[in-house]
Amino acid sequence: MVQFLFLIIFSISVFASPTIYGPTGLIEMPSAQSIAYKQVNFAVDYALNNDEEGESKNNFFYKFNLGSFENWELGILGGSFLDEGVFVNMKYFLMSNQEENPLSIAAGLERIGSNSDLATYLVTSKRFDGGLHGHFGFKAYLQDSLYASAMLGFEYFSDEKVSFLVDITGEKNEAYVLNGGTKIFIDPDVSLRIYLVDITKNRAAQETLYTFGLSISKYI
Repeated sequence: MVQFLFLIIFSISVFASPTIYGPTGLIEMPSAQSIAYKQVNFAVDYALNNDEEGESKNNFFYKFNLGSFENWELGILGGSFLDEGVFVNMKYFLMSNQEENPLSIAAGLERIGSNSDLATYLVTSKRFDGGLHGHFGFKAYLQDSLYASAMLGFEYFSDEKVSFLVDITGEKNEAYVLNGGTKIFIDPDVSLRIYLVDITKNRAAQETLYTFGLSISKYI
């Protein structure tokens, strides 16, 4: 019985890790596994890459999410890479079936307050036997001109301590970005994060971004 309860708690906690840019999810792709009511998570990431002139450039990201009321996740994103203060993120958990490996659907808004990167998304997530979690969705940028793209991602848990992640997200320049990484769980509520962002270097004037961070989830 104790082991069963631990597995339930662990399965909820592992979904509470924010993306680099705020909402709970994979690396850059939001997922449909929102944090629970009255649960909070906080993450910090330190990023290192080279600019156009080959000089090292460091960035610091922080994000905070709260299961503010039933089916809603509210969060903020800030960091040294922003010139506009902080952004607000919102996610609404639409549905989840009652299967052993449930299918979930969520919709959200990213970077509320941004002058150019406000986006909306719809995403579905599914757990499979053997530790594999799959995610698929669409994102649309709403400012300047409308641009929509697909998103695809996977997370594989080799055991209760380590998971491997990959996701693909679209850009406004119609390129797709491939990201990969791993999470190491110190305990079910705390994980270390090591990510490689834009492995294929499809973003204009930017090299692959290497990030190192920490994520913490707790109930209040």
